[in-house]
Formats: sequence, structure tokens, C-alpha cells
Amino acid sequence: MSTDHLIALLFQTLAFGLAVGLAAVRVLVRDVGELIRAVMQLWTWTLPIVYPEQLVPEQFRAYLLLNPPYAYIRSIRSVVLENTMPEPHFIIAMIGWPAVALFCSSMVMGRLRSQIKDAL
Repeated sequence: MSTDHLIALLFQTLAFGLAVGLAAVRVLVRDVGELIRAVMQLWTWTLPIVYPEQLVPEQFRAYLLLNPPYAYIRSIRSVVLENTMPEPHFIIAMIGWPAVALFCSSMVMGRLRSQIKDAL
């Protein structure tokens, strides 16, 4: 398996973890779907996808790692465009964020399981 495929798999794992938790909440609170649409549009602009990373002031670049998709985007750029391996802190973030998302989703599902059964 190549590096870019592994990064994509980890990114899909993060998306799955987020989706499971949000889907459980959405069963009980229908307006969450509308909120997610608005947040996703804003979230896209917090990532250096449509603008170069150098436009972010130096003192704020460390905060980019707090944004889960940033590690994946930066790693894909380094593998595909720069032909280098991702930096170790990006690898840790790419493994850590899906683990956190899956853990939180399992906690949400566990707590809401009986309420979801009643709502469905």
C-alpha cells in the first residue's frame, strides 16, 4: 500500500468517526444537519486549501494542527507534490484524530442507544 493510499484511508477513518457520532445526534436533533452544512462551509475556509499556507501568520501556523483535516492535506501535499514523507508530528496527528473521533462516536452511540431506539 502506498503512502498516499494510507493517508486517504486514515482520512476516511476520521470522516467515518465524525459521521457516526453526528448521525446519532442527528436522529434526535433534526436541525443538526443544517448546522453541519453551515459549519462545513466555514470549516473549509479555515484550511489552507484555496489559499497558500504562507498566508497564515507564523504565530498562528501551530494552531493549524488543531484542525483535524490539516494534517491530511499537508501530508498529501508533501507526498504528491514534494515527493517526501510526511513529518512525524503529522503522522501522529493522522493516527490520533481518527482514534479520538472513533472513541467519541462510540461514547455518543453508547449513551444515546436507547433514545435512538425509541426515536426510530
